This record gives sequence, C-alpha cells and structure tokens, in this order.
Amino acid sequence: MPNDRFFEELEALRLHTAESLREQHRPLTEVHLARLARRTRDLLGSVPGMNEAIGQALFDRLSEEDKNTIEALQFVTYGLAYISSLPEVQRSPVVTKVMEAIHTSVAELMIFDTDEESILKAFGAPALSLKNTRIAKKLRSDKENIEKAKDLFLKWENNPDLYKTKTAFARDCIRKEYCDTERTVFEWLSRFSKNMQAGHPLQAKIGKLKA
Repeated sequence: MPNDRFFEELEALRLHTAESLREQHRPLTEVHLARLARRTRDLLGSVPGMNEAIGQALFDRLSEEDKNTIEALQFVTYGLAYISSLPEVQRSPVVTKVMEAIHTSVAELMIFDTDEESILKAFGAPALSLKNTRIAKKLRSDKENIEKAKDLFLKWENNPDLYKTKTAFARDCIRKEYCDTERTVFEWLSRFSKNMQAGHPLQAKIGKLKA
C-alpha cells in the first residue's frame, strides 16, 4: 500500500506542475522526478488493485468540499454518457459528437482538478478545440487560395491579353472562390507584381492599382 512519503512526493509533484504555485515551492530536480515516476510505475504494476487503492487513498485525503466536487463530476460524467446513448440524441450526429466530446473532456479530469477553472476548461475544451481546428483550416485554405491566385497572376503575366483590367482579374478570382472581395485581390496583386520586370505590359494596369 502507498505510504505517507509516497503521497508527500506525489503532492510535491502536483504543486511543481501547477503554474499558479510554482513560485511558492522549491522545484523538484530531474532526478527526483525520475525516481518518483519509476516508483509510481513500479508500485502500480506490482500489486493487483493498486490503482484503485491509490485512487481511494488520494480521495480520502481530500477536503469534504473537494470530495463533493469529485462525486458531482462522476455523476455528471455518467449523466453525459447516458444522455449520449439516448436514441433521441443519437438521431443527431452533430449533437452526439458534441456530447461525446464533452463527456471525454470531463471524464479526463484528474482527482486534483476540483477547482472551478479546471472544470470550466474541461467543459469548454471541445469548443476551443473546434475553434482551433477551424482557424487552422482557414489559414490552410487562405494560403492555398493565395497560391492559386498567384498561379493565375503568373499566367496573366505570361499572357497580358488574358485579362483586360485588374478588375476582370479580381472578378475571376472571386468567381473561382479564392476570396470574397476585389480589395483582397488588389492587395495580392500589389504583392505579386513587386518583382515584375521593368517595362512589362501589365505594369500600367498594376500601376493604377498602386496609385
């Protein structure tokens, strides 16, 4: 069974990794951390049921308020799993996906994650992940569209008769869904034309853009 020293070291590790408490405690050395990691791994693997024993021992050391929070989170986790399994919910793939994401995030809360901020982050994690995914997707899409517009500009540079005006070029970019506004295309054109050879036939058209 884990002794008091084990839990003292485990608590020290928790305090060390908590950003808000870093400056209030002496940092553990790498040797200390490695020894604690090995000891924890060996302890968990040596005795059947040790995981449950450690979890119960940690739970027993919590304050009554934290115990109530842990039990409430367990109830919420079971409730989310039950709601996600209902036919009325599963008929909607979108709602099912959201519920499963929230369930996973809340279920991953550690026994020490009983503060309000950690719980709020757990419920908000799926939305943040979705937002970051959308931002990354948009950035990739914007980059790809700029490259497509640049390829189109190079074709225009090689064949000045391809478009009569910068507006015609911009409208074609919009039609091809590279962007939504002529202003954006004009900004791209200004960038694309910087290295154009002197005296190129397009310079008059692009020159009006820069003016």
